[in-house]
Amino acid sequence: MYTDTLIIGQGICGTWLSYWLLQAGAEFIVIDDANPASASRVASGIINPVTGRRMVKTWLADELLPFAEMAYKLMGDKLDRKIFSQTVLLDFFAAPDRRISFEKRATQFDAYLNWPEDEHAWLPFFNYPFGYGIVSPVYQVDIQTLLSDWRQILKRQNHLLEETYEGDLLENTSNGLCYKNIRAKRIIFCDGTAVMEQPYFNLLPFAINKGEALVINVPGLPADNLYKKTNVITPWKDGLFWVGSSYERSYMDDKPSPVFYEQTVTWLKQFLKLPFTIEDHLAALRPTTVERRPFAGMHPVHTYAGILNGMGTKGVSLAPFLAKQLAENILNDRPVMREVDVKMYTRILQRV
Repeated sequence: MYTDTLIIGQGICGTWLSYWLLQAGAEFIVIDDANPASASRVASGIINPVTGRRMVKTWLADELLPFAEMAYKLMGDKLDRKIFSQTVLLDFFAAPDRRISFEKRATQFDAYLNWPEDEHAWLPFFNYPFGYGIVSPVYQVDIQTLLSDWRQILKRQNHLLEETYEGDLLENTSNGLCYKNIRAKRIIFCDGTAVMEQPYFNLLPFAINKGEALVINVPGLPADNLYKKTNVITPWKDGLFWVGSSYERSYMDDKPSPVFYEQTVTWLKQFLKLPFTIEDHLAALRPTTVERRPFAGMHPVHTYAGILNGMGTKGVSLAPFLAKQLAENILNDRPVMREVDVKMYTRILQRV
């Protein structure tokens, strides 16, 4: 079997890279084992233009938001599904200084930050003594449906090999790459934290962290907003809500932890006035980076190997944008943006 490109991983990065390659009529095969605990498969799917305790505008927000809207609508048309929706985030201030910070940022980012007409409107649902602001537009992607439905398209068109990638079986021969019975020109790693187990990019400055979330049932809570007060409560599938997430730099394993469960349940009891039940507890390791910028592009030495990885908590917004750049780099030799190009790390990658 021959193909142009092997894509390792069908999370949000592998999905978007394969989408743009398919749109261009390129030949590729995705290798993925559908790990249910991958970071993409447990993510909330939120695209937020203003984030963090200091209410900082998200990197490339003015470019990413319109591009994401365009890309996810195209993907939705391909899947014949609505996977992308615009919503608002109600930012309930956890302390007076958060309100002051919002007030300052609202004068700078007035396109995204607004004040409610009635700050008492949500008192039947939540405890919030310091008021709230509104972040809009915020987008949400039904990422579970996206990954699942796109996987079916890949299977039907013989673009998917459903198995765990075994790096030891990859050979670089005079006729190109050989993996089992597949020959290819190049291989692109979109496999999240698993890339750290491969020799090509494991020296890059990754900073892996763990994220956890609870899935809850809250009868009576409107499902047309996102609710934030330190944690975020966002609509999930099957009428449930996703609550999270943590950002743990020190962790024992990738499993759900009792500490997060107990802390989050305590927080929910303090914030929510409505009764709720816990339906699930999710956890995954995220491929973040020291510089807080993703990695994209082809290896400066082993030019047949590429990467699209390190998206952290911004994968839903960054992946379609950067995957398009990488696809154009592969097919038309167009450069990826300098801020993410792995060629910046040539000195490090020369050691591989």
